[in-house]
Amino acid sequence: MSDLRPLIGITMGDPVGVGPEIILLTLSNPSIYNVCRPLVFGDIRTLNTAKESIGSRLDLKTVKKPAAGLYRCGSVDVLNLSELDPQKISWGRPSIESGRAMMHYVTTAVDMAVAEHIAAIVTCPINKIAMQTAGFHYSGHTELLAERTGSKVFVMMLAGSRLRVVLVTIHIPLKNVPAVLSKERIIQTI
Repeated sequence: MSDLRPLIGITMGDPVGVGPEIILLTLSNPSIYNVCRPLVFGDIRTLNTAKESIGSRLDLKTVKKPAAGLYRCGSVDVLNLSELDPQKISWGRPSIESGRAMMHYVTTAVDMAVAEHIAAIVTCPINKIAMQTAGFHYSGHTELLAERTGSKVFVMMLAGSRLRVVLVTIHIPLKNVPAVLSKERIIQTI
C-alpha cells in the first residue's frame, strides 16, 4: 500500500546556526508525521551534535534515497549531503565549508523538487555571509529558488495558519524601500 502523505524536503540551513535544532525540535512533534513524510537534507554528524546539545531522543537515520525512509515519529530520515567534522566547525561561526554545505542542501532539494522526487521544500535559516563567502551571490533563498527553477517572476510569501503575506520588496535595507516601491511593482506582486 502506498503512503499518500507528501514527501517534504527540509533543508538544514546553516549547519553552524539554529537550523539543526529547529529541525529536531519540530520533528519531535508527532502531528508532523500525520500530514507528511519529512526528509532532512543536511549533515548527520551535525544533527547528532545538535541532538546531544538539546537532549533529543530522536533516532537519526541516514537514507540514500527518499524511498528508503521510514517517515515515522521518533525517527528522522536524513539525506546526508556533507561530511562536516564537528571538531573543525564552531557553532555560530560560519565558514566557507559550512556555506558550501548549506548551499548543497538547498540546491539538491530544489533539484529533487523540480524532478518531482519530493513534493515541496521547507528551508531552515541560511547565513548570507557564509553563502557569499562560499561563492554563491544571491540575496537569499528566494533568488536562488527562482534561478534554479527558471522563474522570471517570483515573490516571497510568509504563511501562517491565519495569515499569508507576499512581500513587494525582499532582501534590501529598509531605507531603500521607498526608492524601489512603485505602482507597477505592487501590481505585479499582487
